[in-house]
Amino acid sequence: MLNTLPNILSDLSFSQRLNVYESVAWIISGATSDDDKRDLIVRLFQLPNQEWTRIMQAIAGDQTGSQLSLPEAQRQIMLIVAINKRVVAPLGSSYVAQFSLIFMDCVGLYTACSNILKAGINQAGGDGPNGDAAANMHEAQQIRNTRKEILRLFNVFIETADDPHSISTMYLPAILQQVLPQYPSTPKIVRDSEMLTLFTTVIVKLKNLILPQIQEILGALFEATIQMITQNFEDYPEHRSGFYSFLRALNHHCPTALASLPAHGAQMKLVVEAGIWA
Repeated sequence: MLNTLPNILSDLSFSQRLNVYESVAWIISGATSDDDKRDLIVRLFQLPNQEWTRIMQAIAGDQTGSQLSLPEAQRQIMLIVAINKRVVAPLGSSYVAQFSLIFMDCVGLYTACSNILKAGINQAGGDGPNGDAAANMHEAQQIRNTRKEILRLFNVFIETADDPHSISTMYLPAILQQVLPQYPSTPKIVRDSEMLTLFTTVIVKLKNLILPQIQEILGALFEATIQMITQNFEDYPEHRSGFYSFLRALNHHCPTALASLPAHGAQMKLVVEAGIWA
């Protein structure tokens, strides 16, 4: 089947391609030999990885920064990230090598897409009607969808990982240094609620392993989200729900983090305000 995969995929829609990759991944997961499984995964991702390499090289060689904004580039990136996301569950720990191939590219793409969005919205006037209109233009929507899909891939990978220590040491540092800071630094209209979901998963998976980084995480997520959800009880419902899920996970899986906050400190004040606006 892998030999004929290009022919099978050629006339399929976006969602149909995802279904095919997921189905083949489930078949591969049944392989009894780890060596066979690794070889089959390499063959499964031969086409997506070739296209991924081509796109990354084109973006790297583009001095104007326009390559990433091209609709076709965004469509292909979105497809490949979505394919990766769909095979995480069936492949389990066997997927780690493939994820490692694209992880740092995804981190860089998230940052680059964020910069494009910030520039466009700020040029239109920042937060407000004009900025919102710029954020909802077709090109901006494509870029926003790509960012969301990258966060969803990170989320499902961490959620299904069976080695919290490797997540903490191999992947979390880059996410903290390059991805997380985009949340408070972008205009409210393009802050991804998926960021809250991702760090809820991080806390559930890592528990007290996350303690050394918890102040950094709270600093990036708390105030930026509180600003969005305390104007009324209706705006940003996905962020509202995601924020309280984050707080529940923090309280249940890493209570030491909340207990360590100064009783009259700014972050504890934000926790109290969050409860008031629940």
